[in-house]
Amino acid sequence: GIKRDYFFYCHGRDGVFVYVSPSIRNILGYTVNEFLKHFTEYLTDDPVNREVERHTAGSIKGVSQPPYEVEIYHKNGSIRTLEVLEVPVKEKGKVVAVEGIARDITEDKKRKDLLAEYTRSAESQSRLILQSSGDGIVGVDLEGRVVFMNAAAEKLLGWKSAELKGKLLHPAIHYKRPDGAVCPAKQCPMYAAMTRGKESRAENEFLRRRDGTGFPATYSARPIIRGGRRAGAVINFSDITERKRLEETRDLLMHAIVHDLNNPLAVIIAGIELAAECPGHMPDCENREQLRMVGELARDMRKMVSDILDISRM
Repeated sequence: GIKRDYFFYCHGRDGVFVYVSPSIRNILGYTVNEFLKHFTEYLTDDPVNREVERHTAGSIKGVSQPPYEVEIYHKNGSIRTLEVLEVPVKEKGKVVAVEGIARDITEDKKRKDLLAEYTRSAESQSRLILQSSGDGIVGVDLEGRVVFMNAAAEKLLGWKSAELKGKLLHPAIHYKRPDGAVCPAKQCPMYAAMTRGKESRAENEFLRRRDGTGFPATYSARPIIRGGRRAGAVINFSDITERKRLEETRDLLMHAIVHDLNNPLAVIIAGIELAAECPGHMPDCENREQLRMVGELARDMRKMVSDILDISRM
């Protein structure tokens, strides 16, 4: 309430209080008579108080002052923060005193300072996570201009964050396809996410470095939403050169294995089929049933090899 958080005061041109409301005791612990001294008696050494005398001098000259903060001592020695609003009192056009109202904002300021510290800590943690990521991360505004880049993005693209900041990202890293053909911004899913708020993802894209060379990449582009409105987009990407090399090696190895298995299996099946054919002048071969079973197993094995090859192509 007013008595708990506010007090009124008046001091002369000399800065000595001539009036203070009784609520001063609830806020600063002083009685009315104890407080009737020069205002500087209560100021701490905090730099915020450097502005107090300037504001007071302005009021004495007849200039209305904006609200300002002042840090003063409580009677018990603790420190309180006040927000002060004061106006000059004039008689016959001359300033004769200054009247004001002071509000105790100590607890509010503590909460704000705590929130600010938490925000700084959270931002610091976010920056640490951002810079520690092995993937390239780039933030852009609604026009697709670079706002930030992490260290991994700098390394992958060959650009420093300061060099690309404020510049369009698409012409810098995504302007050409692997075959050298131009990649128009309007056809780029990444650009659509950056400028139109459409989330996109690509598993086999091609990005360009600063020196003009390129690399295969996988990326995702997601809009940044603040307060229900688009504020830009964040692009997360990684170099998949090594992954593609391993995939190609795997494919070559798989084809070699299938080839090496299929050839002898074909010979085995043909041999079994030939052996199962008895000459016309001889009775049925006693081993014909066993040969038929071996032939079926060999054909099943050849189908399994074919299935393995099909799976490897998926």
